[in-house]
Amino acid sequence: MSEIDMSQPVADVKEENKLLSRRKRFLALMKTRKFWKELIGKVFIYTMLIDFALVFIIPILYMIVTGIESPVDLADEDVVWIPKRPLYTENMKWSFAVLDYWNTLWYTVKIVAICTIGHVLSGALVGYAVGRLKFLGRGMIFAFVLISLIVPAQALVTMMIQIYVDLMPSWPDIYRIIIPCFLGCGLNGGIFIFIFRQVYAGLPKELEEAAMIDGCGIFQTFRRIMLPLTSSAILVCAILSIVWHWNDLFEPTKYIMTITANDTVLMSLRLYHTFLNPTPIFDVTLIENDASNKDIQLQMFSTLLSLAPIFVMYVFVQKYFMASVANTGIKG
Repeated sequence: MSEIDMSQPVADVKEENKLLSRRKRFLALMKTRKFWKELIGKVFIYTMLIDFALVFIIPILYMIVTGIESPVDLADEDVVWIPKRPLYTENMKWSFAVLDYWNTLWYTVKIVAICTIGHVLSGALVGYAVGRLKFLGRGMIFAFVLISLIVPAQALVTMMIQIYVDLMPSWPDIYRIIIPCFLGCGLNGGIFIFIFRQVYAGLPKELEEAAMIDGCGIFQTFRRIMLPLTSSAILVCAILSIVWHWNDLFEPTKYIMTITANDTVLMSLRLYHTFLNPTPIFDVTLIENDASNKDIQLQMFSTLLSLAPIFVMYVFVQKYFMASVANTGIKG
């Protein structure tokens, strides 16, 4: 240990002693086998986490870079991630025009919000019924819910299309997406019922017994006592429903059969019928004559615009979403 200058203030001497003691403890810890086992384990875990994160981050970065770089950089093989020339802002103007962005965004928000309300209501009601009430066939109903999670969505949709056509021949096509959400059989409807059922099954029975003594019926007990206790499940189901409906392309392409160039459609459907459909309904060349030469960049920036609301939502609700997942627990 180095000599301590007695002319130093007492506080400085104490800090120096603490630093020396920490160094000694750290050097002693490095000589133990436990330290190196934990260090290797942490390095391995964080390496794997970074690798998994890059799987999701790299496509997003590629989409952003491709959308904002100049056409010259796009054609330059030496430019991979960092553009060499000024950023190209024309794609922003064209993307807003191609997507009819504000009208499409508002229409998508309305439809997704309605579907999310339907999923939460139907999931809470059916989950409460199969999780708390005793009636004949309860186990069979829950078994069908679990089977709906196993059966591919393509098989369910193919079966339901003819039913909707027969029951709602003159109704708007969008109703075929909305109405099933209120019946518990919409997009991934089974998972919402399952989440609510698991949460309700884990609540104490004394809550219902106390409500019954106070004169509450089954529905009043559900609405006043049980439903407020499942706020975490409501948030989880709402966020999952929003993300799934926002990004879903399979159901809209199957259920919405009649589209014209003047129609306002869902954001995912607009992207599909603009860039991916072999016979596009929304023609890019009608927006800007030169846009067809930059179709890849236009597609990337348009996709980025379509995902922007989800990114913004994630920034604000990520903390509450993770806490709700932990509180929900999927137990019972």
